[in-house]
Amino acid sequence: MSGIVTIDGWSAAVASLIAALADMGLNHCASPGGCLAVSRPQAHLGATAGETHADARRLGEEVQIRHDMPLAAGPFQAAWGVSGSSERELWIGGGYAHTIPAGGRAFVQTHVMAGLHDPGGGRDLGGSVQFRSGIELGWRLRGGARMSLGFDHRSNAGLREPNPGIETTYLRLSLPIR
Repeated sequence: MSGIVTIDGWSAAVASLIAALADMGLNHCASPGGCLAVSRPQAHLGATAGETHADARRLGEEVQIRHDMPLAAGPFQAAWGVSGSSERELWIGGGYAHTIPAGGRAFVQTHVMAGLHDPGGGRDLGGSVQFRSGIELGWRLRGGARMSLGFDHRSNAGLREPNPGIETTYLRLSLPIR
């Protein structure tokens, strides 16, 4: 192995959901609107640059744009994204992001998204429906911008065989938008 971490997509999605549900129980259920009260969190538009990996080998580069929208139900902030790779792969999808303050300006953010994937000249992931889940460790900058390092997994979640999956390690800069 070359030191590249791999993770099962279901594990990442379940961990994200457990974290969001725990946060919901601790911080959202006592609100007047209940556990899934609608709120208007700060929206961010993020640009990501990273590398894709599979089977402990580097595949190429990927860029992504993700919009964490100004709409949430409890801890679940609506998000959508689009990405493209140096292998001409395209992905577009939506789901949620969940941000957990980690003291001071630090934060942890998870995301779970479903979308459509076109392999282009890249890896066939076993169908066009693909799920993306991941985690970021970040720092809030002055003015509301955020910088983070992240890792995510993309696969068909076992809906079809084969289900090879790919991972992306990335750097994200997110700017607040009004």
